Amino acid sequence: MPQMMPGAEQAGKMNIDEMQETGMNILSMVASIITLPVEIFLRPQFGTRYFAAPIFFLSSILLMLLSAFSGVAAGIGQMLPGQGKDPVGVYGIGSFTTLFFMASLVHGFRTFRRMTHPELELISTFEGPPLPIFALLPYGHSFWVVRIFWEGLFVIAVAILLSNFLIIQTALKLYLEIVGCALAMKNYIQWFRSWTYIRTLMDMTNIGPVLANIVSGAATDEELERVHLASLPRNLPDDMRRATVEYMARAFHAPEPRPPQPPNPEAGSSGLIFILRALIVSALICFGMSWLTGYRQHIRMATQHLTVKRSPFDGKADTSSPQVPAVNTAPDPVPPPPALTKMTGYWLGRGYLSRRGMCTIHLEIRRAPDNHFAAYSTLVCIPMGRIIYSGMRPIVPTPTSAILSGTIADGSIRFRSEKNIDGAGTGCVMKMLNATPFGARQITAEWKDDPCHGGQMILARVQQ
Repeated sequence: MPQMMPGAEQAGKMNIDEMQETGMNILSMVASIITLPVEIFLRPQFGTRYFAAPIFFLSSILLMLLSAFSGVAAGIGQMLPGQGKDPVGVYGIGSFTTLFFMASLVHGFRTFRRMTHPELELISTFEGPPLPIFALLPYGHSFWVVRIFWEGLFVIAVAILLSNFLIIQTALKLYLEIVGCALAMKNYIQWFRSWTYIRTLMDMTNIGPVLANIVSGAATDEELERVHLASLPRNLPDDMRRATVEYMARAFHAPEPRPPQPPNPEAGSSGLIFILRALIVSALICFGMSWLTGYRQHIRMATQHLTVKRSPFDGKADTSSPQVPAVNTAPDPVPPPPALTKMTGYWLGRGYLSRRGMCTIHLEIRRAPDNHFAAYSTLVCIPMGRIIYSGMRPIVPTPTSAILSGTIADGSIRFRSEKNIDGAGTGCVMKMLNATPFGARQITAEWKDDPCHGGQMILARVQQ
């Protein structure tokens, strides 16, 4: 029985080591699947074998599933009460998926060139140098500091910044934040494996003198504590003493390097064919989804504007032409449709307008006598990318407000300005505004405020 105990303990230790190695393999694989779509932008010069073909395929499937789930969740959220109040960003997971497939296609040609000309790269498993901007940060020239800390923090910071400027949507921001954490975990596992190998070799070097003292019987209690061993009996036979030392030496042995496998001439071609097929299938699926989404939006817009004969901002109505009737200002005997009646309340929209910057519009719509409507608008725009100064004090953009009266026309409420309040003296006063229902809790606002070229924006209800 005593002879079986060391073997059992060794087997238990190996099981623990195997569990740790298996856990690190699973975490590294999951993190690689999550981070691959971002890593191709962080390290655009990665080697041909840095990303395995199954990892690329699973990353493509993950992005497509996230795009589909994000679209379904957004559609369901619009139908829930109390949702859709805050403005959303311009680009979502679907846009990032399209960008990923386009970048993968470009990298596919680069990888194919390196596979057919192996002399173009030194090590095919190298992930490539980091972006030059990391060299400006503290410890930016340290390989592992950049990989474990700065790259993950950079991805998280970019996600927060783009989300605050309404460039990306919340779902894409959350995904990029998860990518930053997964990137740090993946790189830490790689560093930990390298450190474990080096640390094991150092332990073997340091344990040698202790084992020699144990064999000779001259080991002190302090040396025995370092190897977790109690004192050996002084009358222990030499063969049992050597067996004990051999067992301890096996406990501190370094992992033997695996012999290099002979190259398989068919492996490269099969892997290349798999990558090309995955790229083609993913590109077809991506463009098919984009075409289907665009076609559905086209059908919806065509149905919505089927009865619209003319834009409200094409100019004044020509009363002499029988094809374009003038706006009827007489009381409308027909009550307004329920969809337009529900537009009364407070609305808010925020977005980027060309030549204006980041603009915010507040709109209040109320019922008026004779089936008419009244509205009160406030528009403020902040130029992006520059700050305007007058002397030593910054000029704060002053909002322009207007009082509007509107009538029903072609399924919308067409407002005309009654009074304008231009505190900044810019001359960009509201002339006319057209409000149209858009979905369950949104409306579209199109306005004209010469000489500022007007604008279009989607508004969400903020208060009833």
